[in-house]
Amino acid sequence: MKNVSVYIVVLNWNHLDDLILTLDSLLKQDYPNMKILISDNGSTDGSQDYIKNHFPNITLIENNDNLGWAAGNNVGIKYALENHADYVLLANNDLYIEDTSIITTLVNDLMSLKAKKINIIGTNVNYYNQKEKTHNSGWIMYPESEKKGKVFNKYRKDFKIELPDNYRIVDFVSGCFILFDCSVFNDIGLVDEAFFIYGEETEFSLRAWQAGYGSAINTNLTIHHKISATNKVGSPFSMYLKTRNLYYLLKKHKAHIPSYNYFMAKYYYSFIKNIIKILLYPKQFHGGQMSVLTRTCKGLIDGVINKREGKSGIKF
Repeated sequence: MKNVSVYIVVLNWNHLDDLILTLDSLLKQDYPNMKILISDNGSTDGSQDYIKNHFPNITLIENNDNLGWAAGNNVGIKYALENHADYVLLANNDLYIEDTSIITTLVNDLMSLKAKKINIIGTNVNYYNQKEKTHNSGWIMYPESEKKGKVFNKYRKDFKIELPDNYRIVDFVSGCFILFDCSVFNDIGLVDEAFFIYGEETEFSLRAWQAGYGSAINTNLTIHHKISATNKVGSPFSMYLKTRNLYYLLKKHKAHIPSYNYFMAKYYYSFIKNIIKILLYPKQFHGGQMSVLTRTCKGLIDGVINKREGKSGIKF
């Protein structure tokens, strides 16, 4: 195992207090051959100077702008690949990990499951402030529709290899804490930067499934995450990107979705429900009713006309 190198890419954009907690958790890990690098998206809260002064052994990459989740992580992934990493672990800057052997366990998992076509793995994700409450254990796209015979990811559905009971096969692992065998990047490329943030790990995992690389969760493992610490749920920013990116994801993978028209109809149904909710319950959203409404509608329009900003992010 000592010969298997793991590069941990921590994406950071401000929130220095959260970052310190995350780095403390990672530095306590017992895995013998890991390197931590921080891809900083132009923080303005002193994060970069603090890292240089207090964590001199951690590699810091200073991006000049907020590149978003996709491009910011791609910077770190490229660095890891150039330095011959075997595995890459992507980690958000607002995590807390109690289990000091969690990386060792995940590396063992991938080493043993690679022969079974599992090359991406994660853990349960619980809330930071409600440590016993689970936010997710990986994700299945449209599970209720699947019960009706409408399968979104046929590649995961057709996966017939049996795994031990503590592993759950999923469409995608939450991007806040996800371990990759680098063969996946070498084969299918990096994260699609057009997403900026939201849905990018979903799209990447769908491409991986199509290329024969499966995703799983070790349900015996748990990390804690400060959900939406950076971006508020229901803000104009998040509503725009979630609306636009889901449309883009559906359109990009049209050829691989068996019931494409059904899922596109569900998209429009969900869009209409969101518009009604914004009109009737504006207090559930942040940033002002008209702003949220306008940005949500623009998300659909930009999805339809295929407008996709990349590294420089979304301009308001």
